[in-house]
Amino acid sequence: MEKFNTLLGVNAQASAYSNGSAQYVSTETHFINDIATGLKWQCVEYVRRWLCQTKNISFASVNYAYEIWEQVDHCYHLKTKTPQPFYNYNNASSTAPLVGDLLVYAKSFLQTGHVAVLVEVNLKKKWVRLAEQNYQNQMWPANYSRQVNVSVTKKNNQPIYSIEDEHLLGWKSLT
Repeated sequence: MEKFNTLLGVNAQASAYSNGSAQYVSTETHFINDIATGLKWQCVEYVRRWLCQTKNISFASVNYAYEIWEQVDHCYHLKTKTPQPFYNYNNASSTAPLVGDLLVYAKSFLQTGHVAVLVEVNLKKKWVRLAEQNYQNQMWPANYSRQVNVSVTKKNNQPIYSIEDEHLLGWKSLT
């Protein structure tokens, strides 16, 4: 586990930093171009900053990561403030996960949940790659924090996609 403020990795110009411990919560708010992205270096802060830097969008404030699943139904464009809907897809969905989707974890994960960004999806090889902060606080192997297996099964002749990660509620998508 790396100490607080250590650079862990970078994806799409969004740097991820160590929080030092999953139990530690900084009281310092991080800003990017006068936009509050969240508390240093929490998972929600990274996801919001990644969205700001890659898609020029953000979403409303939440107290805990798991709240994103039920409380955040749209994001908004940073300059125009135009809302754009977020769609929830439960884990084990007939809708495949896509790059840029947010993985949202239940409250049962450390009582706060967790959130990460899907930065690579390879359904043929049955894995996805994530970018995140405050998960293991370890150096990234490349431009992603970890790789997670995906199972693809059939139900009523339709593919069902399940990301094999405990406590995962599903993915939020802009499409």
